[in-house]
Amino acid sequence: MAFQQRPDPSRTLAPVLGALAIAAVALIAIFTIGVKNDGSNPDVAGGTSVAADKALACPRAYAQTRGDANGWVPLRPRGLNGDDALVPDQTPTHAVVCAYLAGAEPSVTKSVALTGRSVLAGSLTGLVRTLSVAPRISGAKPACAALLTQADTRNYLFGLSYGKATLWVSAPGYHCAGSTNGSFTTRENLANHAAASYAAQKWVAAN
Repeated sequence: MAFQQRPDPSRTLAPVLGALAIAAVALIAIFTIGVKNDGSNPDVAGGTSVAADKALACPRAYAQTRGDANGWVPLRPRGLNGDDALVPDQTPTHAVVCAYLAGAEPSVTKSVALTGRSVLAGSLTGLVRTLSVAPRISGAKPACAALLTQADTRNYLFGLSYGKATLWVSAPGYHCAGSTNGSFTTRENLANHAAASYAAQKWVAAN
């Protein structure tokens, strides 16, 4: 009497398990491609919603110009009116501070390399309250002490976005300099605010 040999379960399941493994690898590959970390997806490691705002990418260099008393901005206001105030009386969507700390004394023209960029977290109400009321430049330039310190060589930019609109505000380190958004100019010096905010990664009103 002949006995029928029972099939080996491992041999029967091997093709099925192999097919499932291939399908799993394919799904992982598709998912990985679909969420490629280009900075636009805030849920992927390393990506943030602010990083995706390429309009607030800091210029790689700050154009320090000899005799420029109001600092430098890379662009005039875009998508909003920058003629009536240094910044609008409305809260920006995002704000950054770009730092250029290896500058030179005010009498020197120099392209200053970017040192770093801080995204300002938390409330931006204080920033708006301070910058939006800066008075327009007028009258004769007041006297200013000529004594220079290391801080006078450290330049900053505030970058603000309002949806698709963007605005840059200069904050030159030279203590006798004012600030500008490219359309509106004030004698208010914002370097201390910029330096403190850059270090704290949030808006700080500094004297």
